Amino acid sequence: ILNIREFEVILKTCFIGCIITLCILFLAKEQFFSRGVFALTWSSMLLLMFAQRYLFFRFQYFLRSCGLASTSVVVYGAGEVGNKLVDKLRQSPKLVFHVVGFIDDNPLLRNKVISDVPVFGGFYELKKTLEETGAKKLFIALSHVPQKVIDDILQICRAANCEFQIVPSLYDIVIQQVKLT
Repeated sequence: ILNIREFEVILKTCFIGCIITLCILFLAKEQFFSRGVFALTWSSMLLLMFAQRYLFFRFQYFLRSCGLASTSVVVYGAGEVGNKLVDKLRQSPKLVFHVVGFIDDNPLLRNKVISDVPVFGGFYELKKTLEETGAKKLFIALSHVPQKVIDDILQICRAANCEFQIVPSLYDIVIQQVKLT
């Protein structure tokens, strides 16, 4: 549920809070507390912070699953890139996207359900799907398509007043990572 950096921040915050408390009590010199009290305080703070983060995550997940506090999106491309995108959108509590469906040109995938998300149809059903689902954003998760097809998709999105974002292919992401390191 928590990523490593978030875990580190929580540990540091709890540790710093306990150190500050120890310093204040040392300077006051009026009361004496055993080290066990500080260990108990530190561990209970840590436990409560994790519980708070978990409950917040579950509450956000509940709101998104009900369609509240989220933006409805459609993913164009039900292949590997589209499936990975849907998984990432579901796993990230900070993103408020609710995937309402796929659009894919493969006739074998029409009216199927992939990763609990329905496939509505292909390019010719795009405008109808955007209107019927009320999607506010379209993720284009196509790995190898001509620029003309992308332009046609973007034109439909503009006409439907729908935002769009082009998702890079997994190959492109790997190549970028190799170049950066």
